[in-house]
Amino acid sequence: MENANNTDSRIIFITLNSVRAVTRFVNINQKTNCETLINIDKNNVISAKSIMSIFSINLLKPLKETITGNNSDISKLLDQYDDAQLSFDIG
Repeated sequence: MENANNTDSRIIFITLNSVRAVTRFVNINQKTNCETLINIDKNNVISAKSIMSIFSINLLKPLKETITGNNSDISKLLDQYDDAQLSFDIG
């Protein structure tokens, strides 16, 4: 969904089934200009750039991530997830 200030939001569901996957995921997110948030429930989110936050939640089910940024940066981020062999579905 594109808005007036040229930002876009995308929702994905990502599976992080190992310490290595979490580490790759956080490292990629720390380098992006996009805002990356994990939706815990209707009212709570955590930063997808914080390894401590990620390890504090239930990783047994796919995580709902909201990515906000310009379309080019979002596409680059998703390509990096693919390159790192992280498993995700676009919601």
